Amino acid sequence: MRSKSDESGSVSSPRVKNYFNRIAVRLPFIMVGLAIIASAVVAFLGYTRAESALTEASKKQLVLVAQARRDTLDEKLERVDSDIKRLVKSNAMRVAMTDLLASMDSLSADKEDILGYFQKSGSSAAERLQLTGNGNKTLYSWRHAVVHPDFVASVTGGGYADILIMDANGLVIYSATKSSEFLESVKEGKLSGSLLSQEFNKAAKASEGDVIYSEIAQYEPDGNAASLLISAPVFVEDFSQVVFKGVITVRLDSSFFDSVLQNRENMGETGQTYLARIDGTILSNQALSDVPTALVKKDDPEVVEKVVADLRANPETNVGFAEVQEQFVLALPLGFEKLPTVIVAKTSVSEALAVVHALAKEIIISGLIVLAIVAAIGIFMARSLSTPLNRLSFNLKQIANGNLDVEIISAQRKDEIGDIGRAVKSFQAGLVRAKELDEKQEREQQEQEERVKRVDALNESFDVGVRDILTTVTDAGGNLESTAKSMASISEQTNTEAQTVSSASEQSLMNLQAVAGAAEELSATVGEIDREVRRSADVSKQAAEKAAAAEVSVNGLMEAAQRIGEVVSLINDIADQTNLLALNATIEAARAGEAGKGFAVVASEVKGLANQTGQATGEISVQIQSVQAETEKAVEAIKEISTVIADVNEAATAIAGAVQEQAVTATDISSNIQQVTSGSSEVAQAITRVSMIASDAGHEAENVLGAANQLTHQSEELKVMVEEYLENIRAA
Repeated sequence: MRSKSDESGSVSSPRVKNYFNRIAVRLPFIMVGLAIIASAVVAFLGYTRAESALTEASKKQLVLVAQARRDTLDEKLERVDSDIKRLVKSNAMRVAMTDLLASMDSLSADKEDILGYFQKSGSSAAERLQLTGNGNKTLYSWRHAVVHPDFVASVTGGGYADILIMDANGLVIYSATKSSEFLESVKEGKLSGSLLSQEFNKAAKASEGDVIYSEIAQYEPDGNAASLLISAPVFVEDFSQVVFKGVITVRLDSSFFDSVLQNRENMGETGQTYLARIDGTILSNQALSDVPTALVKKDDPEVVEKVVADLRANPETNVGFAEVQEQFVLALPLGFEKLPTVIVAKTSVSEALAVVHALAKEIIISGLIVLAIVAAIGIFMARSLSTPLNRLSFNLKQIANGNLDVEIISAQRKDEIGDIGRAVKSFQAGLVRAKELDEKQEREQQEQEERVKRVDALNESFDVGVRDILTTVTDAGGNLESTAKSMASISEQTNTEAQTVSSASEQSLMNLQAVAGAAEELSATVGEIDREVRRSADVSKQAAEKAAAAEVSVNGLMEAAQRIGEVVSLINDIADQTNLLALNATIEAARAGEAGKGFAVVASEVKGLANQTGQATGEISVQIQSVQAETEKAVEAIKEISTVIADVNEAATAIAGAVQEQAVTATDISSNIQQVTSGSSEVAQAITRVSMIASDAGHEAENVLGAANQLTHQSEELKVMVEEYLENIRAA
């Protein structure tokens, strides 16, 4: 069972959700959110760029400071190098290696007195530096007073911790500060194996003019203080020979470097510079350290690793820089090559970027002010938008409830809300039109239903009519197919008859040629009647026989011509029937519509061929009539020949006159027979053309038969298409 608190929570949750869905709430949130994003982006970009710029500026500042310190140290070390070379050649060194060295002969007797004078109990190095020896009555002190001022000037002027001179055996015969190594041997005792002893051995082996540099290391005589020993061998000319006399050593302690590196000018509160090895060992005292750091402290390995890595990655600048452990650290190698060390410059990131941090605070404050202004503007804009939108929402709800007469006041505004109001007004008008359209559609639907019923009735009527037409077209196609087959049969028969007529015509032509030969012989016989009267009876008998044969041949020719006329008449009838069938096919193709167009073309071609066949048979008929006429003439001529022969037989006495007449008659016969022969040739040619036309008619009949088959097939397809169309119409 749910508690009241659960019910109230379930009710309030949708309310809260609906509340945050309102434009009056969301728009200020969106504007403030965008302002926050814009401010954050601007602040981030400004901060990062300022931080980057200040980081670069800090790096440049550290580089400038480190370069200044490096240049100063390089210059001081160069001066030390030059100074020790000068001291090796100086008059004070010559005196020290002669007179002062000679005073060592009485050292065993004067040592205690000398040490008592120069190493008073509790005296400092600075106090001992001022002792010249004038207050001591030893030979050493007397010689010391001559050389000491020159060396003291170098110590004080160069900032040296001490200047030491050792003879060739390693005895320290001079010390500017008279420290514990004074009058001690580097080869034995407490100095044996010390840094000073090591450097003496190196210098003793060096050539004249060489300067030997040690590492900065702990110097035992000075309480293991960090020191740099710079040594050079001393050669003196003795009896025209250059002889090794000893070694001069300049000791530099950390104060030499601190005087330069502890200068914190332009370094701020946290900046400092110091000398170090590449491994991080600190070689000078840090300015910000309360205790000595030279050879006591090392930089953090992480710092050393990052700075050295950057130094090696930038050989062209020869500067290593890194931001590590809240510090900017820079390493710059010392320019003085005989001392391979680096100058380290440091400053805290917080101090270097203090301006950026202050800028960040200002940006945050400015951003809050801007956010407050934007929030106020957002609330005002939300109110100015939500009120008319709420009004539009109310209007839309009324329209949705069916009140299409509500007034849209927001449509009178000139801004985007006015556009929305006008759109709502258009929507309202559209709903009114839609309502009217619905009513109109109801009426149209009723009309459509009635129209469908009428269409169904028309489809049924169309179905019946089309089926009848298709049946008619199919029957016509069958009739056309039968007709085409009949045409093909008739054409074949015509072709056969034409070939028969052609054979008969050829035979007649041969007979006519024989008659022509007989006529020629008759003409020759008539010419010889005068010479062969006695043979006239025989010739008359032969002429009678030839005339009888010619009469039979001509009669056969007459019969063949008549038969050809009958065949031509039959062909003419076939052409007329073909023409009639082509006309019927054209009419049926026109009834078939689109499906019969191809058949109509074929029927038209058949009709044209039938007309050509009729014309050809007409020409053949004319030629045959001509042949018949000529044949009749030949018959008459042959009858005349028979009469003449009879007259010859009956009137042998009048042969002379008859011979003349017979010659003329023979000439006429020959001419007539030649004409008959020519006519027979033309008849043969006409029969050949009839045969060709009959063959063409057969081919066209085959085409008509193919068209009839195609028409039948297309009528079947049309029937299927019409049935599918009617079924689709009924299904729709």
